[in-house]
Amino acid sequence: MKYTIIILIMIAIVAKSQKLEQIQSIVNQTKDSVFYKEQAKLWEIETKKSSKNANAWFNYYRAVKYGNYTRHIYSNKNLITIMDKMKTDIPNSFVYNYLMYYNGGNNKKYANYLLKAYKIEPENPIAYPSLVTYCDIVGNTKLKNEVLIRWYNSNTYPVWKLYNAYNSLIGLDKNSIIISNGDNNVYAKQLLQATKKTRTDVKLILMSLLYIDNYYQKTLKELKISAKFENFNQFAQQNTKINGQELMNLLLAKRVEYIASSIKNKSVYIDNSGIEQVEEYLKDKLYLEGIVYKFSEKEYDNTARMQQNFEQKYLFDFIKFNYKPLNKYSSQKYVTGSYLTFLTELYNFYKLSYDINNKIKVEKLLKIIAKNIGIETEIHKLINE
Repeated sequence: MKYTIIILIMIAIVAKSQKLEQIQSIVNQTKDSVFYKEQAKLWEIETKKSSKNANAWFNYYRAVKYGNYTRHIYSNKNLITIMDKMKTDIPNSFVYNYLMYYNGGNNKKYANYLLKAYKIEPENPIAYPSLVTYCDIVGNTKLKNEVLIRWYNSNTYPVWKLYNAYNSLIGLDKNSIIISNGDNNVYAKQLLQATKKTRTDVKLILMSLLYIDNYYQKTLKELKISAKFENFNQFAQQNTKINGQELMNLLLAKRVEYIASSIKNKSVYIDNSGIEQVEEYLKDKLYLEGIVYKFSEKEYDNTARMQQNFEQKYLFDFIKFNYKPLNKYSSQKYVTGSYLTFLTELYNFYKLSYDINNKIKVEKLLKIIAKNIGIETEIHKLINE
């Protein structure tokens, strides 16, 4: 007992520079490794004070997990240790069951833990992202829509993400397909489609899941595309000269291209959030129309569609009226910056065509974005060329 007290005192002294904070999802708020390291120490103390404190365990886990991520530590041994302790202290809690699924890499074999967590606390939005993705993988549309409605009604989803998702969807051709990537883009579109019935004619394909053989096969079947299928292991064996992320990007590009080129009566788009992974391989077939790229094997003039989206369809309120400063790790900062390519091309077009009114409108947006993401010098140079 004496040694336990001494250890707690020592940890408290080391961690005294910070106060306890609820650890926000790294998707919504990212901080540096020092913050997560200190918070991990503080939350560990809380778990020692009360081993049944599920909130303390959850924040302790998150702080360690995000600390690993920000320090580029890819081993999860410390997380497994935490999970083993939770199994002893809070085995029937929402936190333990949800984190068992999450810590297992969202693997289907841990799905019972996720479903148990949802049964324990169906109104807890923390599990909603994992539940929606799980439903996408297994094709459980009923549960997915139930969760999306709960999620929207929880009023916990950032409004600016919904604005951005609206812009991604609203300018697409009728009955089209959009291949979307990243939490900021995927869930927001799903929420709008399920609750506001926004562009329900558009089919959403999750780029991050196209790596998964079962999801890719399911997608081909849903689109009624004759299966030209090779699993990941076969693909890797045929491309032994590349590995790691390069191999994954090539596989993804091949699968995206096969889907897009096989669809003859529908337009296929790719979100700008996922473009980096496939652009090297598909750049000659991708045309910018705003914050999305349209796949086309034939050249066409995409400027008119960019104009239409800017002048008639896109909503820019979340950029114009953002009154909160964006820190360097903010996901909103990243998404705001993703409008730059589109707006820069439009600015040059309006400038050359002497459309002064729209040129001024674009210029104002560019200046706001430049200030938010710290590239005022570059945008000033563009405007004054």
